[in-house]
Amino acid sequence: MKYRPTVIYPTSTAEGRNNLNVFGFSVGLLGFSQTGALAMFPRQVKYPKSIGLNDSSVVGS
Repeated sequence: MKYRPTVIYPTSTAEGRNNLNVFGFSVGLLGFSQTGALAMFPRQVKYPKSIGLNDSSVVGS
């Protein structure tokens, strides 16, 4: 994926930076699945259907 979450709180250690990246990425995916998934990633709309994820929350049908 090309989506890169931005780290809001700067950390001094690489471990803390990785934890914030993972946390921000998971939260970002949760937000995208409910808000701007269709608008920002129109090509990936068919992807959740092909692997059998929850279509109603992603596509909104």
